[in-house]
Amino acid sequence: MAYAVWQDMVDRFGASEMQRLDHSYVEPMPDAEPPVAEDYPGVATALEDVSAMIDSCLAFTFDLPLSGTFPALTAIVVDLARARLWDDDESDAVAKRTKMALERLDAIAGGNRVLVSSAGDVVQRRALGSVVSPTRLFGDRELEGF
Repeated sequence: MAYAVWQDMVDRFGASEMQRLDHSYVEPMPDAEPPVAEDYPGVATALEDVSAMIDSCLAFTFDLPLSGTFPALTAIVVDLARARLWDDDESDAVAKRTKMALERLDAIAGGNRVLVSSAGDVVQRRALGSVVSPTRLFGDRELEGF
């Protein structure tokens, strides 16, 4: 599931930055409409890749696919997708946002933060099973003297 779309990237970082970062940007015809998502295939790929990575992080904790929109996940996705587009030359600000996004994702996946939809609903975590082992047959007391 895509947790962010091209417009989320443009809203946060601007179309000019997306154009600069997307190495596969398609220059529209002079009489074309304003830029659209199809002009930015690299951005779309980065968003899909990061959304898939987030799903793999959340799959242990939540039942997927999640339904609805999640502002926290959108913010994480756009920051991580932007970092992917920067390749190896990311600025200090992008690196800082990337680190913070990964920390937020880790907190959500690890249960230290709740995941809230844009409608205000808290997503319930999957109930984890418990491990039950048989009664211990041998311990220090039983093995004393051996």
